[in-house]
Amino acid sequence: MWNEEPYSANLIPVIFVFTFIYSIILYAFSKVIEDNMLVLNCMIKTTCLRSDRGVIEENVLYHCL
Repeated sequence: MWNEEPYSANLIPVIFVFTFIYSIILYAFSKVIEDNMLVLNCMIKTTCLRSDRGVIEENVLYHCL
């Protein structure tokens, strides 16, 4: 009875695996957000560069940078 490992020793691998999987999910989520922001920024820039009706082109380029 006294030679048994404490219950917390059994939790160490579980905590390690959970932390590893959680970090992978967070990394993937951050990459998706980053890619979406790049696409969104690209769309905004192309929209700004194309919509120069009634606006000085230098102003449009300045706001798109």
